[in-house]
Amino acid sequence: MLNRRLVVLFCVIVAAFLALSLRLGHMQVSQADQWRSELDTFVHRASLIETSRGTIYDRQGVAIARDVPCYDLAIDYRAIAMDDAWIKAVAQKRLAAEKVTGRDARARRLAELQDQIADQIDAEPAAIARVCRLTTEDVLARYNEIREKIATLKQNLWSHPYVKGNGNDDDQPTVNTDMVLKEEVSPHTIVPNIPDDVSFYFKRNIDQYPGLTIIDSRRREYRFNDVACQVIGTLRNVDADAFKKDPFDMPAVAGAADGSIHGGNLHGYLPGDLMGESGIEKLKEDVLRGDRGVKVKDIAADSATPDAERRIDPTPGGNVQLTLDIGLQADIQNAIREKHLLRGEDGKDHFAALVVMSLDGQVLTLWSSETYNLNQIDSLRGTLIRDDYRRPLTNRALQGYTPGSTVKPLVASAALSENVITPATTVVCNGYLFPGKPNIFRCAIYEETHGAQTHGPLQVVDALAESCNIFFYTVGRDMGMDRMVQWFDAYGLGRDSGFELPEQNGSIPDLHAQRDPDAALMESTQMGIGQGPITVTPIQMAAAYATLLQAGQPVRPHIIAEDTGGLPPRRINLAPETLALVRQGMDRVVASPEGTAYKPFKGIKLPIAGKTGSATAWGPVYDDNGNPVWDTSHPEKNPDGSPKIGPDGQPLYHQATAEGTHAWFVGYAPAGKPQYIVVAMMEFGGYGGSWAAPMAREAFLQLERHNYLPALDVPPPDPQAPPNAVGSAR
Repeated sequence: MLNRRLVVLFCVIVAAFLALSLRLGHMQVSQADQWRSELDTFVHRASLIETSRGTIYDRQGVAIARDVPCYDLAIDYRAIAMDDAWIKAVAQKRLAAEKVTGRDARARRLAELQDQIADQIDAEPAAIARVCRLTTEDVLARYNEIREKIATLKQNLWSHPYVKGNGNDDDQPTVNTDMVLKEEVSPHTIVPNIPDDVSFYFKRNIDQYPGLTIIDSRRREYRFNDVACQVIGTLRNVDADAFKKDPFDMPAVAGAADGSIHGGNLHGYLPGDLMGESGIEKLKEDVLRGDRGVKVKDIAADSATPDAERRIDPTPGGNVQLTLDIGLQADIQNAIREKHLLRGEDGKDHFAALVVMSLDGQVLTLWSSETYNLNQIDSLRGTLIRDDYRRPLTNRALQGYTPGSTVKPLVASAALSENVITPATTVVCNGYLFPGKPNIFRCAIYEETHGAQTHGPLQVVDALAESCNIFFYTVGRDMGMDRMVQWFDAYGLGRDSGFELPEQNGSIPDLHAQRDPDAALMESTQMGIGQGPITVTPIQMAAAYATLLQAGQPVRPHIIAEDTGGLPPRRINLAPETLALVRQGMDRVVASPEGTAYKPFKGIKLPIAGKTGSATAWGPVYDDNGNPVWDTSHPEKNPDGSPKIGPDGQPLYHQATAEGTHAWFVGYAPAGKPQYIVVAMMEFGGYGGSWAAPMAREAFLQLERHNYLPALDVPPPDPQAPPNAVGSAR
C-alpha cells in the first residue's frame, strides 16, 4: 500500500513539473523580454509618500492655517501585529548586548526576552495614554485605525494583477505573492505633534517600549488661535461616509510593459486620515487635500542585478485665499473684549456677532463670540459640543434673529416705491397705535419714558432718525402682507444669501400660504418694525443694506477671494430720490442729536450713517454659571400624559424662558460715498443704540487704523511702538 502511494505521489510531482516546464517554455518564447524581471528577478516593496495640506491665506496673503513640521510618537506595525519573527529579532538584539554564553543558556534567555517584549507591547497602550494624557481607549482606537489602513492597502495591492496576460486564453494574469508593503515594516503615528517633554521621555526610555519611535511629521497650525475660528473651521478623522465615497486606491505598481505605476486614487482617504469638519477646512476640502505619492522598490533576488526604484511624487494640496482680513478681525475682537463692549444693559457679558463687508460683498470680518482655540480642538471638542449656553461652535453671524428696527430703511424704500407714502406723508405718534389701547403696539420712546413722551407728527426722514414705531407700524399695515413679503424677499431676507459657508436662511411668511385676513394685517403691521414672523442673519442684513445703497443692485456676500458667483441677481428698481430720502434718514440716525445712535458716535470725525434696532425676543434662561434654569411649572410629559422621569429618578422640566431684546446696529461709511458696511448684533443685549452701536463704532475705528477708510479719528502709528502680537502679521 505504501509503495503504491509513493508511486502516485511521484506521478503527481512529475506531471506538475512537466506542466510548469511547458508554462515556462511558453513564457520564454513569447514574453521573455517583457516579464522575466517581474516574475523571476524581483520582490516589489511598495510604500506611500505622504502629502501636505494646502494653506489658507487671508486677503493680505497672511497664512492663517498651514502645515508645519513637528514630531509624532509612532509605533512599528509589526509591534501592533505581534509579529513573531520581528519580536524574535528584537529579542536577539537584546541578547547580543547581554553576551550570554552557552547554547542552552542563550536559547532559554532568548525565550525569556521574547516573552518580556510581548508583555511590554501589551502594556504600551496604557503607558502611552498615561504619558500623553490620553485615554487607553483613544490609543487602542488609533491601533485599530492603523490595522484598517494596512488592510485597505493590502486589499488594494492584491486587487491589481501583478502581471498582465497578452490576450491568449492560456495566458492568465498572475500575482506575485512576494509583494510587500513598506507600511507593514515601518512605524505609524500614534500620537501626533507631541510636546518636548513627551518626546524626551520616550527617547530616554525607548528600550522599555518595543516598536515605539519618534518620527518627523507635520501638523496643522492655526497661527491666530481663536481668531475667525468658526470661519476657518476644524479637522477630524475621516468618517465612514467620506471613506466610502472617496476611498484610497493603490495604483497598479506592475504589469505595464514600460514598468510605469498607473491607475488608482491617490487623492482618496485611508483610515485615520484627517478631513475638514467645519468652516473653510470643510468647504474647500477637495482643494486643500493633496494626493499621496507611491514609491516602489524592486529588490533584486540576484545580487548581480541592481535594485530599482519607481515612484509617483506626491502632489501638495492647493491653497485657498479668503477676502477675510485676519489682522483686522483680530484687532476688532481684541478691542471689543478689552473695552468690555460685550456687557449688556444688565451688566453681564452677552454673546454677539459682527460683520464687516465691502459694498461689493467681500467679507473682511465675520466675528462671533464665544470663540475657541483651533490649535486645541482635539482636547476641547467634547466640551464645545456640549456647551449649549455659549454655543462656541455656532457662528452667530450666520444665525437667524429677529431684526427689529434695522428693517425700517428697507420698509421705507418699499413704501416710497409703492407710493404707499410720499416724502410729505405725516404720521402722528401718540405713543401707541390703537386708540384706547396703550399696552400694545407701542413706541419705544413711550415705553422708555413710561408714557411721558411721544414723537408727535413725523415724516419719513425723522421717523428713520428717531426710529418711530408708530410711523412704521402704520406703513407696515398699509403695505399689507403680500407687498411686505415681496420686498423683504427682494432684499434677500428669509432665503439663501449665496454665502459660501452654511447659514440659516432666516424666515419670512410664505406668500402663498392661506391665512386669516385679520391675522395677516396684524403680522404685516408688526413686520413694519422688524417684529412678528421674520428672522434674518447678520450677513443677510449686510447684503440687504449693500443692495439698498446700490439702488437695488443685488449683492452676494462672499469670503472666498476667487468669487465664482452665486444666486442669480434679483434687481430692485429704486428711484434716486427714494434712495436719497432713505439715506438722509440714516445719516441723521448718527449725526442728529435726536438720532438713536448719536451718543455712541459723537466725536467721530469719519462720516457714518446707519440704523439701530432693538428686537424683542424670547430665549432660554441660564444662571450665572451657564447652567439651564428649569421651569418647574412646566414638566415634560410622555405621550400618555404621564410625567417624564430622568435617569436620577426625578421629574424632567422644560427650560425656563424669558423676554429680552436683541441689540442691532447696521452702519456704513463714509456716509456720503459708502464703501464698507458694519453689522453688529448682541443677543439679549438691550437697545441697539446703547449696546450694538459701540461695537460697530470700534469696527469703524479699526477700518481706519487698517487703512480701509481715511484715518480721521486715529493718530498715526508710533514707529517706536512694539508691533501688535496678532495684527503685526499683515
